[in-house]
Amino acid sequence: MDLSTRNNQTPKRFCVVNAARMRELRLKCGCSQDELARRSGYTPRLIRKAESGGTLNYATIADLAETFTAFGTEVRIEELLFDPVAIVKEFIEAYERLGAECIRHLAHYFSPNAKLECLVDPQHFLFAGTWIGFEQLIVFFQTFCQRYCRLPERLLVVYLWGVECVSARFEDWLVSDSVELPALRFNWHFQFQAGMIVQIDFEFDHFTASKYQSTRTR
Repeated sequence: MDLSTRNNQTPKRFCVVNAARMRELRLKCGCSQDELARRSGYTPRLIRKAESGGTLNYATIADLAETFTAFGTEVRIEELLFDPVAIVKEFIEAYERLGAECIRHLAHYFSPNAKLECLVDPQHFLFAGTWIGFEQLIVFFQTFCQRYCRLPERLLVVYLWGVECVSARFEDWLVSDSVELPALRFNWHFQFQAGMIVQIDFEFDHFTASKYQSTRTR
C-alpha cells in the first residue's frame, strides 16, 4: 500500500463521517436517530448511514454539525469528518498520558471485534500473538505495560497514511525489572473500516529488548 506523510487538504465534496463521534454527540444530546433526523431535516436512514461511517455530502455534514450546535453543544464540522490520522494521534497521546488505560479511554473508536497482532517470540514475551476482541486488547496493553514502564519522555512520532491505514513510528524509552533499556523502535499500524479501528499491528524492537535483558540476567 502506498503510504505518504500527511498534507493539508481542502474539503472534499463527499466525506466519510466519523461514526463514533456522530453517535457520541447524538447520545449526549439525548435524542434518538428519528429525533435527530427530524431536527436536521433529513431521514432516519441518512442518520443511520452517518452512524455507520458512511459517505455524505460535505454540506449535509455541515447541517448535522449545526443541528448538534442547536442542542446547546457547539460542534465544528471537522469533528464529524472521519480523520484516521487524527484518531491515531489521539491514541498515541492517550498512550503517553494513560499507558494501558488508553484503550478504555478511546473505546468509542474500536470495533467490538478489533484485533491486535503482536508477532514476537512467545518464549520471551507473554504478550506475543493475536488478541481478538476489545476486552482482549485491554488485556494486551495491561500485560505490555506491566512488563515495561515508560520513562517520562515526549514521543516524537512520524505518521504515515494511506487508504484506511495509518502507521505511527517512534522511539520509546522503557524500564523493565528496574533496568533502563536503550531506546526501542516502535511501528504501530492501524487499520480502519467504516470509521472504526479494526486491527492494530504492534511491532517493536523486541530483538534489542530481549538481547539486552538476557545479558543483564546472566
